[in-house]
Amino acid sequence: MDKNKLSVKGCPISWIGIYGAIIAVTSLVPLIPYMGGGGFLPLSIPIIVLSPLILGLWPGVIAALIGGILGMFVNPAAFPMGIFDVIVVGTVPALFSGFVFNGNKFRYWVSFVFIYIINAAFAELVPFYLPGKAAGFVIPSQPKYFYVVAIFWAPALTIYILIGRYILKWSSKGNKIRRYAITYVGLLIAILCWGLPYWYLYAYVLKLTPEVVMAGYLVWQSWVMPLIAFVATVIVIPLIDVLKRSPLTPPLEAIWTQ
Repeated sequence: MDKNKLSVKGCPISWIGIYGAIIAVTSLVPLIPYMGGGGFLPLSIPIIVLSPLILGLWPGVIAALIGGILGMFVNPAAFPMGIFDVIVVGTVPALFSGFVFNGNKFRYWVSFVFIYIINAAFAELVPFYLPGKAAGFVIPSQPKYFYVVAIFWAPALTIYILIGRYILKWSSKGNKIRRYAITYVGLLIAILCWGLPYWYLYAYVLKLTPEVVMAGYLVWQSWVMPLIAFVATVIVIPLIDVLKRSPLTPPLEAIWTQ
């Protein structure tokens, strides 16, 4: 049997399935509760963010999607909005971290810059201007709303534009302190970008007020997202070192191919 038929971008399908199962199991473990109750961010989030680094970009995204679907049934409290959460919470973080850590390839670098710019524009405009008053939303106080949201996209986007082409190289080789620092920065950039649709989509669906959304940005984006990036960084660097020393063949676009 042709082994290539049993792999995606050099990643065995069995690895994708196992990683998806790990995501589903870790969705049982609460990491951070939602404000006001009703659910929580599970421990699977850092595992999802790391999936493209371990498996490669597209195999990682597939594993995250599989894990999210399984996790939705294993622990509905981690995915209170069903398939919507599977996409927004369970898959998008993997896609974004995959783009960030493959920024050495121009197509991924420019794609993520484009995604970030569009994401930032949506974060500033949706839902309070688009669809705005016509859908019953209140216009936020400006320029306060703009500044609160911009804090969590403008610096990260600028940093990625400047160093995004080198994140993979700097995070996988050289001084270990630098590797930890750059890996953390790369993961934080990806997670902050993920946090933007997390808020404007939920604001639209749940009819949140501008004050609630601003509070969400100030609380979640200022410490929850950095905490997720920290947990993921602490996990991935030792894991990558072990994988590099192992006899396993690394998938294409995985960070441990370097």
